[in-house]
Amino acid sequence: MGDPIEIEALKQAWKSQKKGYCAIGSVKANIGHLDAAAGVTGCIKAIQVLNKRVIPPMINFKGINPRIDIENSPFYINTSAKTLSAEIARAAVSSFGIGGTNAHVILEEAPKVQKSDEASEVNILLFSARSENALINTSRDVLDYIVGHRELNMSDVAWTLQVGRGNFEYRKAIVVKGKNLDNSEALQTFINDKGTKVPDGQKTVLLMLADSSNLAKPFANSIYKFKGTCGISKKFEDYVQVVLGELTKTERMNLEKQLADDGQMSGFENDITVFIMNYSLCMTLKDIGVLPDVIYGERIGKLSGLVVAGSISLGDAVQIIRTGIDKDIYPSNYPDYQWRDANVPVIDSIDAELKKELNSSIVINAGCNDKVIEELGTDAQAIIPVTDKGQMDVQELYQVLGMLWCNGCKVDWYAVHKGKRRARIPLPGYVFDKIEFDSDVVLSDIFNRSNDEDVKKVNTDKPITSFEDIRDELMKIWNEVLGTQTVGESDDFFELGGDSLNAALFASLVKKKLEINIPVSEIFNNSRFGDLVNWLYQNKPEQMANKEENQIRILEKQPYYETSSAQKRMYAVSQLIGDALSYNLASVYLIEGKLDRPKLEETFNTLVMRHESFRTYFGLVDGQVVQYIADEVPSVVEFANVDEKEVFEEINRSIKPFDLSKAPLMRVKFISVSDVKHYAVIDMHHIISDQSSIDILLQEFTMIYKGEKLPKNEVRYIDFAAWQNQLFKKGLIEKQIDYWMKELSGEIPVLDMYTDFQAPQGITHKGKILHFSVDKDNSLKINQFAKELRITPYMLMMASLKLLLYKYSGQKDLIIGTLSPEGTICH
Repeated sequence: MGDPIEIEALKQAWKSQKKGYCAIGSVKANIGHLDAAAGVTGCIKAIQVLNKRVIPPMINFKGINPRIDIENSPFYINTSAKTLSAEIARAAVSSFGIGGTNAHVILEEAPKVQKSDEASEVNILLFSARSENALINTSRDVLDYIVGHRELNMSDVAWTLQVGRGNFEYRKAIVVKGKNLDNSEALQTFINDKGTKVPDGQKTVLLMLADSSNLAKPFANSIYKFKGTCGISKKFEDYVQVVLGELTKTERMNLEKQLADDGQMSGFENDITVFIMNYSLCMTLKDIGVLPDVIYGERIGKLSGLVVAGSISLGDAVQIIRTGIDKDIYPSNYPDYQWRDANVPVIDSIDAELKKELNSSIVINAGCNDKVIEELGTDAQAIIPVTDKGQMDVQELYQVLGMLWCNGCKVDWYAVHKGKRRARIPLPGYVFDKIEFDSDVVLSDIFNRSNDEDVKKVNTDKPITSFEDIRDELMKIWNEVLGTQTVGESDDFFELGGDSLNAALFASLVKKKLEINIPVSEIFNNSRFGDLVNWLYQNKPEQMANKEENQIRILEKQPYYETSSAQKRMYAVSQLIGDALSYNLASVYLIEGKLDRPKLEETFNTLVMRHESFRTYFGLVDGQVVQYIADEVPSVVEFANVDEKEVFEEINRSIKPFDLSKAPLMRVKFISVSDVKHYAVIDMHHIISDQSSIDILLQEFTMIYKGEKLPKNEVRYIDFAAWQNQLFKKGLIEKQIDYWMKELSGEIPVLDMYTDFQAPQGITHKGKILHFSVDKDNSLKINQFAKELRITPYMLMMASLKLLLYKYSGQKDLIIGTLSPEGTICH
């Protein structure tokens, strides 16, 4: 009886006029009736079909039930193994229970992951840490892993270390030639190397270019080594071809003939070869973000630098070489050419004053005279390793990039790998330094200390009492909350954009800075600035805050810290519901313009180090939920490049569950769909943040990105959590709980309204969301109506919701929960 009914139901669901195109089968033919396990077994079979891309035959099939009209349906019985040819394979599982529990699941095979391009012959692996020990241990773990996994794509390994890890002050780099890495004595020496500490402050980068014709022949041989070995060599080769394109056919043939025959080169061939090397090297470094602050060179070296600096065109420079350089390279000596102001200083001598400015600079020596280097006498030098014979290859150029990066220079690794598909792959993470604690300390006793030796008080200044003091301080608070610059006596808080949340924050800051409690309702009643000042002054004696009771204290560093009541609740719920997105606070922002990826990553990492919440993770101690703060965490920033049509899928993939036992509980992903259009996805767990936190994050991000100085964080969330727990212990919150317990005693009204489905017994965090927008005209009307009622738009919307529920339920007695900041305490 069941099979004909199920087939008929599927026919109605498919509603297709096409016949016999979808295979149908059953596990019963293989292993009989499975009762409660039938559905999951069917899922296993369907998953294997997608995995193997083969539809298995329905064995033991003799004939079809005469009640099933299979010929006039989209289905057919598959009796032999059949390979799936569809580009995207899908399978459906129907499971119908006798008791009426029915399920239909549609499965789709996982999308194909695009393979990375073949690994380059030469790669550079970067390592950085907060200390020498962490640098050694992290590099050991990663390199041991690479040695033991020879299947890894070495360029993907390099890419992951270059763009997927933080850039800390202790650094070292290793250049790897070949597809694999062997455990050698040289590798162990590198692992145990303590690395280089990035010098403090911004260093001047001085690029010194070659002029000696003795280097022409080896330079020419080096030029042809760069062909096709890696992404950076392609850049170099392209610039070589740009210069060769300025030569005549005869000049080019003669130059190539001299190289092939190893013959004597003419003066022009010597000069143009050195020029090609200088120009191609400069432009390649410029493309990958290594921009010199000063270029030094004599004769050909100076001419090369002037072209790179935009002072003279490439064609004019080649013509000067062609006619012969018989004078110093100054515009006045070559008036027939068009000269422009250089965008980078190009010099051919170093005086005492410049030498002093260049002290401790980073020097890139591209074949300049060694005597000039000795005369300069800089403390820190990153020198391109040109041998005595003047040879240079890709491996040596990568070594230069490594030295530059280790000395604090920024390298655009995206540009280095441009044109190549690379993937970030799992590698061992950061190895933190071990910290030993005195074994006599009982950690569980930390929360039970009765003395105040481990805390420092906040707000020890005397309270402000005079009318003028209150007015001046209130003006600062007003501007801070509303973002205004000036305040007039008749300015209205809500007309200037204030709302109930702003009012709560306003009351919180008034209590913190003036030590006067002001109910939010009084801000509505006295919304003009002058009225607020008068109210605060008149009510000050009666409304003085209990300073000792409500003081939030700054905790000293501890192994772990107490959690707030909200954190305890969210931790418990998260453990119950498992890997869900219910507590993910995700937001997406559209960015237009070019991204400075290194600066974006550095800015977010600065925010992570500034706010301990972004380095917080959770665990249990003696059955109590506690929070730990990591000294360091991996970089929270990722970058991705996708097509416009794939951007929403990429956004959804970026938002995933957090493991509360691992920091950071925050992710930031920049998704680029073009050079000038990007999406930023910020995803945080609610246990460490809320919407206000996101607003603060965006505000501080902008300030850091602009180079502005941020104020010091006075009170942290761990301080608030400890303060809140003290309120519970003192019974201060119990008074409020007792009030609401009495207020809500008796039978609690339950919403009696028709719904699509019966409400579950427990919370599931599942449901549909109806999105709609309100146009500008109606928005203005709503705001105006709220203003006339002297309420906020949020209050008006909540009142509308209650009216709507009354309309559909007929109930006047309803309980509706809303979120509200704790307006009387600043935290």
